[in-house]
Amino acid sequence: MNKELLHKLKNYETLVLGFSGGADSTVLALLLISEEISFKAVHFHHHLRESTADNDALFCQEFCKNNNIPFTLVDIPVNELKEAGESTESAARRLRMEYWEKHFSSISSAVLLAHHKDDIVENFFIRSLRGSSSSGLSGLRDEKVINNVTYLRPLLSSSKEEILEYLKAADATWCEDESNKENIYTRNIFRNKILPTLCEISPIEGLYRTVENVSTDALFIEEAAEKWLQENELNKDSFLHAHSALKPRILRLYIQCQTGKEFIPGHDTIERILTELNKEHFKNARIPLGDGVELTLGTNGEIFIESEPYCFYWDWQKESTLVLPGGKLSVSSVETSCCESFNAADLAKTLKVRTWQNGDRMIPFGRKKGAKVKNLFTDSKTPHSLRKKLPMLISEEQIIWIPEVKRAEFGRCSLKDERVIFSYERF
Repeated sequence: MNKELLHKLKNYETLVLGFSGGADSTVLALLLISEEISFKAVHFHHHLRESTADNDALFCQEFCKNNNIPFTLVDIPVNELKEAGESTESAARRLRMEYWEKHFSSISSAVLLAHHKDDIVENFFIRSLRGSSSSGLSGLRDEKVINNVTYLRPLLSSSKEEILEYLKAADATWCEDESNKENIYTRNIFRNKILPTLCEISPIEGLYRTVENVSTDALFIEEAAEKWLQENELNKDSFLHAHSALKPRILRLYIQCQTGKEFIPGHDTIERILTELNKEHFKNARIPLGDGVELTLGTNGEIFIESEPYCFYWDWQKESTLVLPGGKLSVSSVETSCCESFNAADLAKTLKVRTWQNGDRMIPFGRKKGAKVKNLFTDSKTPHSLRKKLPMLISEEQIIWIPEVKRAEFGRCSLKDERVIFSYERF
């Protein structure tokens, strides 16, 4: 087991093991028990091998009972829940990840998976056939966050042979999945036919080194993409001029940052985006990428993901801070870089805070007539990416302030008035 990662495990309040009862997850469970690390176990019943799968579930339940481990059995009837055109293997993986995301998407929890060194090599070959980049080829990492779930793989430095030796030395029992011997899945063909043949030609250690080298290269490029995003605005010109190796990583990081989703743009996705960027657009163009992700190309060259609309009711006299998607509003005792003062007597006890809607109007400070908020955005050169992200502060159905854009004539203060200062900080 990775000793450094093992030490990290103790920092999490909740650890949950994906426990199939197979050799790999059984070894991980035994190692955790030997290190006195508390964890929960979850077993997924996919209803693909009814009789033997029932036995696997029973084995896992008994193992956990005998070792005082909290156990959860999760029924996932894969064939009933898989989507049109989706393979059984892909559907099972998606459904498991949906369960993890629903129950363990917290920074204080982590999901433990028992992938090992041989899985890395299998993954390398399978993704090679799909035309993956170095990031895809080295996708199995010791630690990875996907859709706000932390996945930890403490056994990645151990081979299957070492795992089996540990089990035999411990005189332990485990479940054998007979479907692993059936060459009907791509992974099984690599595991049972191709890799054994390659091992006859040359020791597999060379493949391990290759994957390690590819992983090192991928990490370097991913760090370069992260630096690029820190130093550049994502727009048509900057993206077109970015190195082709950075483009998919830039998009992947941006989408993850904006949505929390782990979306891996493939070759076709990048080509489609580049085609759209080379067109002239007279209105915002939307590009659905799948998995609920949609990019918007602005007429001024912006590339962004539109924020989901929100609406909150804020009792500002009782709660001094309101945390919003992308920022926070506060009642402040001092003026800040983004703040406005209002006459306390004019303010409603409860303020509405929501995002912009088409047709919204406001009477800007110093004016007597209302103006379309859309025009105020244009006048202040507010990027399209922010227009549905910035909050609007509303008192009795009157828009009184749009941070970073404009305040209203509403609540103008005189020297004798009691003032309330509202400040906004964008994340």
